[in-house]
Amino acid sequence: MDSFNRYHSKADRIFWIVTDVIDDEIQQTDVTPRPMGEILRREYPFVESSVRLNNLFGSVIAVPDSKGGSSKKFEESRNICFTEPEYFDVFDSKWVSGNAKQALSAPNTVVLSRDYAKKYFGRENVMGEILRFDNKVNLTVTGIIENPPPNTQLRYDVLISYSTIPGFYGDTNMLNVWAEPSTMCWVTLKEGTEPSRLTSSFPEM
Repeated sequence: MDSFNRYHSKADRIFWIVTDVIDDEIQQTDVTPRPMGEILRREYPFVESSVRLNNLFGSVIAVPDSKGGSSKKFEESRNICFTEPEYFDVFDSKWVSGNAKQALSAPNTVVLSRDYAKKYFGRENVMGEILRFDNKVNLTVTGIIENPPPNTQLRYDVLISYSTIPGFYGDTNMLNVWAEPSTMCWVTLKEGTEPSRLTSSFPEM
């Protein structure tokens, strides 16, 4: 973790997994194949938790009106992502409303920062409200968190459940594809685990 993310309580045990794609040349990426995060937390006992995350750019969030249209539309970039409930195991967040374990456990759910709840709805108490995402799916607000601090790389105000991805893109197998690195992945190692134990496990994957 970089120094500007050191405020996380588990910072010394959090590692960002990246992939080198070897072809005619080595292409360095900051992502992994989609299944890796789940495999790490399910099959490797020295991993305390792991989380997958996809940034979204140029997305439109709309507030539906009573006539089937939208009362407001917002173009969002960089501060919006797909991620898993484990995000809140790996990275520290202060909760205003909702449950960290459950808030992103179902498809078509979203957690908002306090500022973005106010931005979209003009108030903070927005649990159960609906947002329209890129005019494709409706998202139910299942959590509100405090605004991310300014000294973080992970400045997300709109966190959409990772399980929304297959329906959103119309590909039910999307989360099972190993051939193409496409998602960021962080792991938290259990206390006392040497990072070399993690890196030595990658060849067998």
